[in-house]
Amino acid sequence: MAKRKKRNITKKSLIYSIGTLVSSVSTMILIPMYSRFLTPTDYGNYELSMTLMLLLTMVGFLDIHTTMLRFMYGIEREDDNSKKSAIFSAAVIHAVCLGLLFLTVYITQLLTTFPYAKEGLFYGITFTLSTFFLNCARGMDKEVEYTTGFSIFHLSNLIIMSLLLMVFRLGANAIFISFGIAYLIQIFYLESKIHVLRMFSTKYIRPSLMKRMLRFTFPLAFTAVGTWVMKNYSSIIIVKLLGAKENGLYTMSLNFARAIPTIANGLIIAWQEVAFSARGKQSSKREFFQNSLEQVLIIFSCTYMLFIPAIHLILPYYLDPAYQSIMPLIALCTAGFLFDCFSLILAGVFGNSINSMPIMISTVVGTVTDLLIIHFFISTFGTVGAAITTCIGFFLVASIRMIWLSIEHQFKMHVFKILFYFVAAAIIGYYATIGSVQLNALLIVVSLALSLPYIRPMVADHRKKSRAEKEERKEAEEKEENEE
Repeated sequence: MAKRKKRNITKKSLIYSIGTLVSSVSTMILIPMYSRFLTPTDYGNYELSMTLMLLLTMVGFLDIHTTMLRFMYGIEREDDNSKKSAIFSAAVIHAVCLGLLFLTVYITQLLTTFPYAKEGLFYGITFTLSTFFLNCARGMDKEVEYTTGFSIFHLSNLIIMSLLLMVFRLGANAIFISFGIAYLIQIFYLESKIHVLRMFSTKYIRPSLMKRMLRFTFPLAFTAVGTWVMKNYSSIIIVKLLGAKENGLYTMSLNFARAIPTIANGLIIAWQEVAFSARGKQSSKREFFQNSLEQVLIIFSCTYMLFIPAIHLILPYYLDPAYQSIMPLIALCTAGFLFDCFSLILAGVFGNSINSMPIMISTVVGTVTDLLIIHFFISTFGTVGAAITTCIGFFLVASIRMIWLSIEHQFKMHVFKILFYFVAAAIIGYYATIGSVQLNALLIVVSLALSLPYIRPMVADHRKKSRAEKEERKEAEEKEENEE
């Protein structure tokens, strides 16, 4: 039996953040390229097609990749056989889902026009296969290979996209094709490092495990649909009520907002693995989750305070003039995506106890609220209304999950400290949106002053813990040597 590896969230976050840094740089280079070679109308139509393909992959694949990752860590214990059984049992479900994706796109094409159907199908297949291999790497504790593969994808995509847009002038088709080819390059790299196909054996396909995985993943599939509604359904309504051009402007603002989840992705990925694999007494787990969630809330607030004034300083020099009107949207879109990030972190705690129902219930509440108010808000406030709706939906999801966990685990947090940072972030975000260049520069200084007193002790605490863990490992190794 393989010895279970102790997972350090700080170390993992730093490794994963290297990949997300490459992703952020790549995205920031591509955004002005999109604004130059795609009109707001073309970009809006592309985003609508991508939105529909994401819905098909979210619904059709039942979020089986997250479920596979959870079961790779086992329930009571973790070993090589539990990992392989989870991988290949999930692979069977994944193969069936691929067949359903082909069938769905074919039937949709017969009934109605599906723009970019072939390119979108190519993207959907490669995207889901890539997600499967990436989660295999995570479950095997191959974070370096994961990060390298993630970086290879974004660098490949940047090069291919530049050629297809600037040289071959393929327009929106270039985005689907470039993503698909880059995903294939990533898959080949990961297989050469983690050897998933080489490990295959039918003895690892366990029907009983597949049933348990399906029971756990069905609520997650509903959650994925709800998340899609809160993130992407607004694009459909904007096209219907305001036109493709307005959707292009709105989705461009979302690209800036997505920079925050991209930056936070290293923390989210590492947290999910640590949360899924956490074992021990209930009291020790409660203390770990309680302290970690409090730190994440304040980190996200500080990140928001620094990000919004900074992005408003560079935006006028960064985008084509046709997209300059998106400035009022960025603060709202970023807040919505941060609430989504925090709700994902909370979902990891529920995943530890194999309990996906609270995840589904909270998402249903957020989704239903979103659907009830979205038409009114967009028809009344335009694209700003879409951003407000997304904020409200994800805020409800995160709040319900936090309240549920607080009651279930009896968390005791520093509520006033959290509220202080939360309110400070809201005030700075508002004044950054309406402020001048001088005011935004001042807001960055204020944000640094508010952030450093909290972040510095936290970093020192992590260093102290890392030293303690090194000493603990050294003592354990010396003990093993003496026993031998």
